[in-house]
Amino acid sequence: MTEPQEILWEYDKVEIGQASPAFTIEVTAELIGRYVNAVRNPNPVYQVSEGHSPGNDLLAMPTMVIRIAPGSRTDIAANNGYVALEAAKENRRQTPFAKCEVRWFAPLTAGDIITSFAHVVDKYERRGNKFVTYRTEATNQHGLKIAEHDYTTIFEYAKGQHTREESAQPTAQTSGRNSPEENPRPVNTEPLDFKSFAVGTELPPFTIGETQETINASGINIMDRPPRPNLHTDEEFAKRSLFGGTANSGATTMSYVNQMLEARFPAGAFYNGGRLLHKAVRPFRPADTVTFTGTVTNKREEDNRKMVECEVKGYNQLGQLMGISEATVILAN
Repeated sequence: MTEPQEILWEYDKVEIGQASPAFTIEVTAELIGRYVNAVRNPNPVYQVSEGHSPGNDLLAMPTMVIRIAPGSRTDIAANNGYVALEAAKENRRQTPFAKCEVRWFAPLTAGDIITSFAHVVDKYERRGNKFVTYRTEATNQHGLKIAEHDYTTIFEYAKGQHTREESAQPTAQTSGRNSPEENPRPVNTEPLDFKSFAVGTELPPFTIGETQETINASGINIMDRPPRPNLHTDEEFAKRSLFGGTANSGATTMSYVNQMLEARFPAGAFYNGGRLLHKAVRPFRPADTVTFTGTVTNKREEDNRKMVECEVKGYNQLGQLMGISEATVILAN
């Protein structure tokens, strides 16, 4: 019996409003620990202390919401009768990260049961490139909306456009330098209050490196599915992609921006009205070391909330701009 032909979810098949089924997951202390270990965040606020029984007061790292409420284009495609390009049996290809914006409305803690679904909210062309944006909305067991994120991927590139020449540029091989054990980083040592910030205040730089091993470890399998080839972990598949080699995920880079901000803002400062937007410029590859630097761009009070806005830029060891982020954090005082 002949297998039915795959109908691929190409750009012209994408329609605004197409949605995935709902996905529900319990946020446990173990899951929070797995996530912060995967993204190498040593901040003890996310860890269960010795002799302490984890309850609902254990905070989750804010960017974890991207993992537990995934914007799965595979599920959107399947729910609408198509096969995602990443899941195709033949001519499989990646639709890589372009940008993501997360907006938080309430804290995420151990004990929460999160239900989410993703739906297409935009598709557009820019300079010949074709983009699709999926919005994922996450609600807890009380019906309270915890967060939403808009995740944009590149479905098609302008004819002849690629970055493989850029990919071939030499990167600094940093034997041992990317190991978190050998390069510990201080966290959250001097969080400041609202009046301490002014427009132009510089934030402490944050440097982190990648190896193929750290990239592999960062992709925790929340949905417990068999792994598929992707440009993050499969080197042969990645060679055929636009990037010409493996790279970390945009969600992982966002976790590094989150960590950088924790050196001056309390953990969980994104909750209750915060925002983080990250736009990728270049792929973050194995053997790259990226330094994130940030500046306060605005501070304001709105609806009895003290809000600080920042811009963060990441540069690799060659001085190349890797990405730009905008962040809004909420302070209690």
